[in-house]
Amino acid sequence: IEILSSSTNLAGLGEVVSSFELYMDEELIFESTRMLTATSLLEDEESPFTDVEVTDKNYDAIKFLYDYAIVAGYDDGTFRPDNTINRAELIKVLVEGIGVSPDANNFNSCFPDVTHEWFAKYVCYAKDEGWISGYPDGNFRPGDPVNKVEALGMLLHCEEIERSDQWTIEFSDVRPEDWFAPSVQTASELGLLEETGLIFYPAADRDRKAMDANLYRLITYL
Repeated sequence: IEILSSSTNLAGLGEVVSSFELYMDEELIFESTRMLTATSLLEDEESPFTDVEVTDKNYDAIKFLYDYAIVAGYDDGTFRPDNTINRAELIKVLVEGIGVSPDANNFNSCFPDVTHEWFAKYVCYAKDEGWISGYPDGNFRPGDPVNKVEALGMLLHCEEIERSDQWTIEFSDVRPEDWFAPSVQTASELGLLEETGLIFYPAADRDRKAMDANLYRLITYL
């Protein structure tokens, strides 16, 4: 047995350990550089709205829909993502979301309270398509808020998504016999929902950022 062989083996092991440490250092440097680059890109990107940060959870959805002129902000440069979406805004987003820009000369004055406003062409197009109807008094009430299940139902309806007949959701406040249950189940299956946990709050108002997230996910899914 050669005494030098053990020294040689230890030296070789040392080289392997050193090489491994160097490899790990290079991996750490690479990952750190990648993260710094991603952060730098986010910092360099400028949001189109003063109240929506590029790091916000729903930024990608809002920016995507903004780039395709599906949504717009207010004159003061804000988007107001936490504002409740109203009936006129919802219809505008859904119509634009399927790639339709109705002609205002052809679509107007379809309800007593919908004549030639900015939203009239969208509302009248939706009525012509059979998506919506008015209230018993004949009005559409464009400024009324929209709740979560109404928004989901309209989104799936205008995109002609067939409702699921399965039942896998576990929200304690959504029962199989509820009229909106198939819409919630279908939206869950398609990965449209942001809600987690056991409570869905179906009657809660749908805000602008959440509606954009639902539409964005459906568009990218389809």
